[in-house]
Amino acid sequence: MKILSASMPCALKAYKPDARTGLGRLAQGDLSQQIETPFTGRLEQLRMDFNGSLSTLAAKSGKVIIHCKRFPGQPRTDCSRIEHL
Repeated sequence: MKILSASMPCALKAYKPDARTGLGRLAQGDLSQQIETPFTGRLEQLRMDFNGSLSTLAAKSGKVIIHCKRFPGQPRTDCSRIEHL
């Protein structure tokens, strides 16, 4: 699926601060910083995909943490590392 077009560079400038913040926080392991400001046109799908990915990652991480707490036979070092993500 082609998302970018010749007019995208101008549109990207308007959303750069929100996208940069969201991606920067993700790079630091923060899965809570969704991009709240709606984008226009085809870029909105990109924002929705980014936010959906964060939600999926957060849910999966939560399941791993629950699993670690439920099964105390797991090496605690592995579980404690996961909890600090």
